[in-house]
Amino acid sequence: MAPLTYWQQRAIRRVLAAQRQEDNALVIIRRAVQRALAEIQDAVERIGRNFQKAFDLTPEQAQEMLDAPADHAEYERLLREIADMPDGPERVRLQARASSGAYAYRISREEAMRAYVEAQSVILGGKTKQALETTLLKVGAAEALGQRAELTQAGAVASFVGDNLSATREILRTPWNGGDYSSRIWGNTQALRKSLDDTIMGGFLSGRSSRMMAADIAKQMSMAYYQAERLVRTEVNRLQNAVALKELLNAGILEYEWLATLDKRTCSLCGAMDGKVFRITEAVVGKTLPPLHPYDRCIVVRHVAATVEQTRFARDEQDNGIKVPASTTYEQWSAQQGSQFTVQQKMQRNLSSDQAQYDTYRKLLGKNVFTADFKAFQQAKYYNAQAYEMLKLDYKRRNALASDPLLALPNANIATAAPEKFTRYLFNPEHADGWAKGVAFDSRLGYNVNNWEELRDAILKGAVSYPSTLKGENQHGNRYEQRMILYGIKGTPANVLVGWLADKDSTHMTTAYIKEVKPGEEAN
Repeated sequence: MAPLTYWQQRAIRRVLAAQRQEDNALVIIRRAVQRALAEIQDAVERIGRNFQKAFDLTPEQAQEMLDAPADHAEYERLLREIADMPDGPERVRLQARASSGAYAYRISREEAMRAYVEAQSVILGGKTKQALETTLLKVGAAEALGQRAELTQAGAVASFVGDNLSATREILRTPWNGGDYSSRIWGNTQALRKSLDDTIMGGFLSGRSSRMMAADIAKQMSMAYYQAERLVRTEVNRLQNAVALKELLNAGILEYEWLATLDKRTCSLCGAMDGKVFRITEAVVGKTLPPLHPYDRCIVVRHVAATVEQTRFARDEQDNGIKVPASTTYEQWSAQQGSQFTVQQKMQRNLSSDQAQYDTYRKLLGKNVFTADFKAFQQAKYYNAQAYEMLKLDYKRRNALASDPLLALPNANIATAAPEKFTRYLFNPEHADGWAKGVAFDSRLGYNVNNWEELRDAILKGAVSYPSTLKGENQHGNRYEQRMILYGIKGTPANVLVGWLADKDSTHMTTAYIKEVKPGEEAN
């Protein structure tokens, strides 16, 4: 009999081939998403032109404009969109409505927009379903063919039933986890349609610009693609493992082994299952049979006791492929990895929550050295504790102002900072008090007498972004203080205290200096 690793490698090669099929399907789905996005954004632009020409509409006036008749060209476009929809009740319903004699002459802007959204959502759902079905049939047939060839080669007494697609067809007809792939696709489609409806109609009624609405729609379509990708990856994993199990059972094999991937992407749930052996009659998807969760990469193989000489594939801390004894389980392998691997594993497992956090931070903080992209954000979070504490403090402060605009610095948008505060005070070696502060700015942030304008601009930009505290008053006006996070040009952010003097019509800077703050602690 061939070594265990031979059969495992054959199974892994089929998984990799399946992933390539998934990638092909996702290319088709991405194109469909991009087309739907472009069509819907174009419809919003066309139908919303009248809203852009009017200003300060009340909700009632906006609704009146939505109720107004749409151009006849919109009706013609809608007919073409309906013709592109896949067969189904949604197409029948829209065709019946559009065929009504008076519909072409009384269709409102709102009705046209809602019909566009529904048509594009259904077209996208249909293309997703078609791409996934094609992939599932190809993967299922390849898995059955591969299992039968290997079992025959291994000398198993096989009793194969039907052609290579028999098991696939049967499995696709069997619901799991509350539904099948088709019901999940159409469930996602209806959720997308409703979400887009709410966004677009709410945008029209609240006076959002076409550009802002286009960004909202793009974000929702991006989420639609993510859901489609998750569905494709998960459904293929479930089908491939179910087909493998059915072919093993047909060959008279009663036990299978759970095989997880030995790398940083594997979660603790899957890692704990690695190497476990189950009877085929005990297989339950989500419990004793993959997938345990969306994007699961685990597979099942026929159980054969490993020998000392045999090995299995794994990845080290640098993500290089290595060989380890075949009897090594995920938990044993994970325990042998260093601290670097533990951090990388945490980064991988927190991808979803970190991405959501990054999106929130980037929206409020804008672009800086640590929010330039998601990779930079994760590097700061897991490898630069001081920078991450500054990011959190920066978000906390700016969010305080966003939550309570009354905390804004008076006249912040026209605040000034005299050049003398920098050239004659902070960066003047003859001014002992100011020079000490200037040296700190140079050392920490890279600002000095040669680029003091950049520091001034950063402070004035921060004036509108951070809450202010009234510290007292004098004969010239009220004294305010702001605490900002400046990122400078060295990639070492600093907590900067800025003093201001404000009267009725103006606000100008009185002082600025770096004040250290301990990690996790707000500066006093």
